[in-house]
Amino acid sequence: MERPRTHYAKAGDIHIAYQVFGTGPIDLLWAQVWATHIEFAWESPDYARFLTKISRFARVIFFDKRGVGMSDRDVGYTPLRIHGPSGRMPELGTAGLVKGMQQMLKWHLEAFDVFPIGDGYEIEVNEFDFRQEGGIVYDQDGVTVRSWPRSHAKDGAVGYRLDWNGLSFVWTGDGRPDELSPKYGEGVDVFVTEMSGQDIGQLMTYKYGIPQDLFNYTIDTHHTSHYAVDKLFADTRPR
Repeated sequence: MERPRTHYAKAGDIHIAYQVFGTGPIDLLWAQVWATHIEFAWESPDYARFLTKISRFARVIFFDKRGVGMSDRDVGYTPLRIHGPSGRMPELGTAGLVKGMQQMLKWHLEAFDVFPIGDGYEIEVNEFDFRQEGGIVYDQDGVTVRSWPRSHAKDGAVGYRLDWNGLSFVWTGDGRPDELSPKYGEGVDVFVTEMSGQDIGQLMTYKYGIPQDLFNYTIDTHHTSHYAVDKLFADTRPR
């Protein structure tokens, strides 16, 4: 088929190169891997043959991601921002977690230094005190997120409440029943928590051979039983 014309769409201040071809009944957005060039792709007989084949059953939208190919190169990547609680010790907090992940990926990240697209792996960490009660974790674009401490094995577990445009959402994560979750979750639109059912201990005995009393102890000390979930919803009364 004849090579399609390259067009440009704007994403903020960035120009994204794309091509549209094919007459099939469905739209297919073809997202390629990290190193692409939509015009050079047609120079490869095998790739051109592949693109021609998919154009027979779809209207294909073929594009270069920001920073590569025919799209704008100098795009100024925004670091990934991670918000999370501290721990009892620095290495047990969110910053310690991210540092360990970066160390795990050290070989991979250094290997990518040989390529001209080395940006985009930066991470910024906003670590807040897990002990804060109702403290603001995030407040931007009309979205407010608050946290409070939860009891789950080691210190550092927290619950969250998100408020936006008159809507509210609570996510408690794992943990034992507590007084703060109903306090900060009262009247929310959606309340999400965990539940460990009455028969889980018996099921674990069947599956792993673990004594049922041992697993029930774990539920009682680290999680929320079914009857405690009922109490949380009764106290919270989500809409």
